[in-house]
Amino acid sequence: PIKDDYTLSELKNNTLDHVKVILNTDDELVGNKREITDFFIKAFLRLAKNYNVKVDPFEMQEFESVKVGLLPPLHENLVVKQSNSFVVKHKDAEPLDTFNSHLKAGMINPLKRKETRRILNVNTRFRNNYKSTSSTNFIFSLPYMLKNVVSMKLVGNEFPSSVYTFSDKLCSNSFSITTYDISGGVLVNKITTNVKIPNGTYPPDDLVYYLNTTVFNTPPLDIIEVSYNENTG
Repeated sequence: PIKDDYTLSELKNNTLDHVKVILNTDDELVGNKREITDFFIKAFLRLAKNYNVKVDPFEMQEFESVKVGLLPPLHENLVVKQSNSFVVKHKDAEPLDTFNSHLKAGMINPLKRKETRRILNVNTRFRNNYKSTSSTNFIFSLPYMLKNVVSMKLVGNEFPSSVYTFSDKLCSNSFSITTYDISGGVLVNKITTNVKIPNGTYPPDDLVYYLNTTVFNTPPLDIIEVSYNENTG
């Protein structure tokens, strides 16, 4: 019932009753319960002022305890000791993978595996046992170990634009010449000489010059002279 005068206890109890009803309801139509609670507390203070009722600070403690129940629970901070100080350990943000991984997780430890790609350059110049091995058949030692390789492919290759015309590997740089004399229809002074041309590719004029000045300038091959026909090759 409405009265002309109210005591402080009556105002407080009536206000708390309304606030508790609102706090205990699960109806979403009530809206923001904290704002409604603040409204009733302000109304209580306004009525107390209108009725010239003095509100002591300790009278407000019960209202504050009700409001505390509306606050979200605080997260407990984990305090760790670092050096000689105690610090609050922050929560690391979980990383988000930018690229999707197509690798299957392990059976024992289902860890997320990440894929990394590397370009490996293999240069025959840096092969093991350079002087005693071939550039087409060799063993190449990696500068570091690669583990858990799931696939590999050839990205590119570079081959020499030309090969040696005269080469030991191709067996194309040596030949033999047999010289002899004929006396009375019989072969005499038969001599076979092996000729070996250094590895390389030579223009026709350079090859002719090399043979005439180096190979065919001493007996028994000094009877031979090499020439090059530009028309017939």
